[in-house]
Amino acid sequence: MIESPFRQPIVSVRHVREVTGLEYAAAKNPVAEFEELRILEEITGQKRSRRFQYRADVSLFDAEGPHDPREGDPAP
Repeated sequence: MIESPFRQPIVSVRHVREVTGLEYAAAKNPVAEFEELRILEEITGQKRSRRFQYRADVSLFDAEGPHDPREGDPAP
């Protein structure tokens, strides 16, 4: 799934399921975690048939890695 953003920057849980071979219920977990980590951003505003876009955020490529919002604000 790591190379997937370069091939398809907009994904759905269905796409993750197809790429990983996971069942639909299990494929929701990495999508939800990536959304919480702000790696994916939900772009439809819907409850069903949602699409997620990989964030084009330079901080994703920082030496320290992406900021985990669960850890509070990063130190300056």
